[in-house]
Amino acid sequence: MNILYIGKVTYGNTCYSKYRGFIRHGWNPSVINIEDYKITNLPINKISAKLSRYNTKRILSEIKDQSLKKYDYIFFDQPFYIDSLTIDFIKNNSNSKIIFHFTDDIEYLRHGLLLEKKIFEKCDYIFTCNHHSINYLKTNGIDHVYFNELGYDDEYLTKSEVDKFKNDSVTFGFIGHFEEEYKNSIDNISKTITQINNESVLNARLHVYGTGWRRNNLFKSPKYLQSQPLFNKGHGSLSHENYWKLISEFEIGVGLFSSMNRNRTAGRTFEIPASNTILFTKGSDVISNLFEDRETAIFWEDNNLNDVIQYTLSDKSELNRICKNGHEFVKDNKFTWFDRVGEIIKTLN
Repeated sequence: MNILYIGKVTYGNTCYSKYRGFIRHGWNPSVINIEDYKITNLPINKISAKLSRYNTKRILSEIKDQSLKKYDYIFFDQPFYIDSLTIDFIKNNSNSKIIFHFTDDIEYLRHGLLLEKKIFEKCDYIFTCNHHSINYLKTNGIDHVYFNELGYDDEYLTKSEVDKFKNDSVTFGFIGHFEEEYKNSIDNISKTITQINNESVLNARLHVYGTGWRRNNLFKSPKYLQSQPLFNKGHGSLSHENYWKLISEFEIGVGLFSSMNRNRTAGRTFEIPASNTILFTKGSDVISNLFEDRETAIFWEDNNLNDVIQYTLSDKSELNRICKNGHEFVKDNKFTWFDRVGEIIKTLN
């Protein structure tokens, strides 16, 4: 199948992983990388921030300049820039089916994803990782919408099968952008670790990496914040290789979900155990249907954090067992982006 793939096709992000998924399934994607049309990193205001960073007129012009008739499908990853006239142009000049894919919550204005209803109506397939987006679209009469869970990229995974719990210290690690809700959870974990360190079999520490943390902690930098020598300034985040390197070096990976996206999972939900690290995750209905507490992951809530961390630090052999179980569980089941793209193709067929 011939597909025109349009999005932030930058090595290491989820858009790139989906693009690679189509190639690995034997499709033949051509690419319009919207990062080639980036003009500034300075947002004008919160709602128009994403639009202000791209020359959207040039992106739409590039789409229209394509020989559209040769494509069976045109795939838009997070099409915040699309307009109804461009959709009409595609429909009038090709037989291509139009696909939208969203990982972000489309109702959250700061993502710049709230499009006109007629744009959603005119495309042929909408895939989303967000249950709230499905409810929103179906409530507004859009039925051609399908759930497509987040995944992990197995092509570039750095992992080790070694026993991580030989020493008497463990690192809890979190990699992610700054959100107030993230900070509240991280602060609670940090305080709890400090309180019970002296009472435990294992000595624990917490390391946090990600964008926005320094900026939002200008006057008081928490000890858990790590300097970022691995920072990839070109992409504005940790490079793909260094992300996996860090996450596989943690003994315990903290699993949090974005409040902005109202998610019930995150990419790290699958990436952490895939890298042979224990998933230390906040619970959700989706999580509890995927993982088993204290078998393939460790679940926690704000009201039981002290007890859960005490349990976690009390027995190295128990941690080894959970780590191995979680790694094998994720490796043996269909949680990769290759699998997620396979689910998309099955729907298209």
